[in-house]
Amino acid sequence: MSNKEIHLRHKRQRKALRIVLSFVGALVLATAIAFAVAYKNVRNTVNAMYAPATMQNKGRNLDSILAQKQAINVMLVGVDSKKSAQTVILMNMDPKTNTTKATAVNSAKAVYDQSGVASAAKAVSSKTNSPVDAYMSINVDGLKKSIDKIGGITVNGTKMNGEQAVSYMKVQSESERNSHILDVLKALLKDSASVSTLFNNDFLDSLGNEMQTSLNAGQLSKIATGYAHAAENVNTNQID
Repeated sequence: MSNKEIHLRHKRQRKALRIVLSFVGALVLATAIAFAVAYKNVRNTVNAMYAPATMQNKGRNLDSILAQKQAINVMLVGVDSKKSAQTVILMNMDPKTNTTKATAVNSAKAVYDQSGVASAAKAVSSKTNSPVDAYMSINVDGLKKSIDKIGGITVNGTKMNGEQAVSYMKVQSESERNSHILDVLKALLKDSASVSTLFNNDFLDSLGNEMQTSLNAGQLSKIATGYAHAAENVNTNQID
């Protein structure tokens, strides 16, 4: 293998890592909401995000799996403002080893755009030979309103409003763009983690409008409390 080929291979691996980390941030953001499901406003937001779909889970019972803290597979779909898939990743989260295996399935993006979540889950299951227990999608472009509702966020020491944060995420370099998305998601999680925000209906409504998931409030709560450490240690891979 030539030096040029080795360089391109490493570049693709770094790109895949940044994509995965971006949507690990999305998962952390969404599951963090579930820490406060006792609050009616937050529960309403989680319920608004709930959008069931047929998963390729081979008869697995997700509630039983979560109760026993076994490994789960969550399909993460990152979409733009036109609802077009930018990435599709299967996250295998194992709370017993506190690790996550993340596999980006490139061909599933077109399947999602053409046929939706259920077909994308079928394609991901076929490509990875793994069941898909649940999915979560997030519209990164739509976070502008959520950020403005809490008075902006602080990204790497810089205060940003919603428009500035979205511009920050839309840099031309794709590799930088993915790391910037992660920066914004982390900042949004940190700056929204307050009791006053939990009672801010406008913020919660705007956030709920940008996410969809087949996970209900109880399931999100169990992932937040039982699987958080698994999302801190990510091994990446990508397939066509």
